Amino acid sequence: MIDTSASKAAGYFAAAQKLAEMLVVKMGDKDRLALWTANIDVHDLSRGFKNKGELSDAVNALSKEYPSGAVNLKKCVGTAVEKFAEGGNSRQRVIVFFGDGQSTAGPLDGNARAALASELVKREIAFFAVPLGNRFDSSNLHGLVGATGGKVVRVEEKDKAEDTVARLKTAVAVPILYPQSVQLPAEMTDATPTKLPPLRGDAPTLVVGKLTKIGTTFDYTVVGTVAGKEVRVATSLPMPPAEVENFFLVNIANQWREHKDRPALLQADRTLAFAYDQNQMAGSKLIADADWAMEEKKYEHAYRLYQQALKVDPHNGEAKAGVNLVEQLRDGKVTPEQLRENIKPRDGENVVRIVKDMKARGKDIKGEKDQVHVRFEKVNRADVLLGQEDGKQPVLAPEIKEEKRDILKEQEARQAVADQQAGEGRPRRDPPGESTRQARAGRRPRTGQADARRHPHRPGPDRQDTDQPLRAARSHAGERRSRRRRRQARTGRRREPGRSG
Repeated sequence: MIDTSASKAAGYFAAAQKLAEMLVVKMGDKDRLALWTANIDVHDLSRGFKNKGELSDAVNALSKEYPSGAVNLKKCVGTAVEKFAEGGNSRQRVIVFFGDGQSTAGPLDGNARAALASELVKREIAFFAVPLGNRFDSSNLHGLVGATGGKVVRVEEKDKAEDTVARLKTAVAVPILYPQSVQLPAEMTDATPTKLPPLRGDAPTLVVGKLTKIGTTFDYTVVGTVAGKEVRVATSLPMPPAEVENFFLVNIANQWREHKDRPALLQADRTLAFAYDQNQMAGSKLIADADWAMEEKKYEHAYRLYQQALKVDPHNGEAKAGVNLVEQLRDGKVTPEQLRENIKPRDGENVVRIVKDMKARGKDIKGEKDQVHVRFEKVNRADVLLGQEDGKQPVLAPEIKEEKRDILKEQEARQAVADQQAGEGRPRRDPPGESTRQARAGRRPRTGQADARRHPHRPGPDRQDTDQPLRAARSHAGERRSRRRRRQARTGRRREPGRSG
């Protein structure tokens, strides 16, 4: 299924054509393929599922398509689901989508996407996506992929068409387990999602819950079907120790409570990395806003922001210190003047600084070779804050001596540049400042390049004049008009319309 919307006009549709043609070339003799385009309506170019030798007309029809319009992804995928029902359950069913996931003609919200994915799972159809475009709808692409047991196969920077198709065929060949039941440890409660999506061996699936008791292993059993055959998988994983950095898992569990039956949009490793980064940025922004509120002496706002930061990261030391400081300021135990006095550097006050000991590199220190070691040193606090470490004076910038400016020469130089630009870049024959000096003396500059620049219709001595008769006629007409105006000004009369001068 190839996206033919207008957003594919920048070469993405051509790439999809090449990938589709290569997929037809690389398909097996027993495989069957239907070639469709996705737009406001779906267009079946192959007119059903065909073997490898019967798809030449469909490939030719694809070469005549062009990108325009918008996509109704819900309608296109829904129509494909109905076409699969005609073929029975004897074959593996796959939808390979080439596009960006945008569904402008028929937007997909979370409920519509979940219903569409449920219909795909019911008929055991896996949705695979090859992202092509400059603006992706990740919710549609990853949502349909993760909920149906498919996978996202990206086009790498140096890929050829056969390289991407080879990775796509490898991903399609991975068995998909459709779970019927799952048995988790008795110590685990509030497990989400309550219904597991189709599982793959090359893509981790995220399951979040609470443990009433921490053991050494995590044992679970999944019962389902693979290609219509019942399969039972029992796995035991080592239980990692608790870490403070995993605070973001609490927010994931809280957000998942609204739709416990839906799987995560992304596979487990990407979901955890994304959630960690989002929580880190959210906490940093809340603390920065709270610090600004403290500077503006808006203590109530700062207190609420620090409390929100603690909800994002309950172990954040800055947020805890901020809450404590706001309480002291609000109760009058500490004043802003005392805070400024406390942080003011004092003479002779030493602090401990931890630095990397690069001299230890390459040496065998207590059996640890080629390791970066640290050392502790005491430095003066005021010197460190002022940038004057070890009593050394800061390096000052060299003094710049101002030269005396000749305003007249600068103006003459600017005028020379302007004259040269007006004269189409030809070199000036008059020496710099000659025209200015002649004008001051009351003399007209000599006729030459400068005169040609002041009067573009009057060519200079070194310029070939190809329109001399026309320019002469224009000059005489202008002189006649000037004489007529002067004569009318002396007599006090104006020429009436229709009368010659």
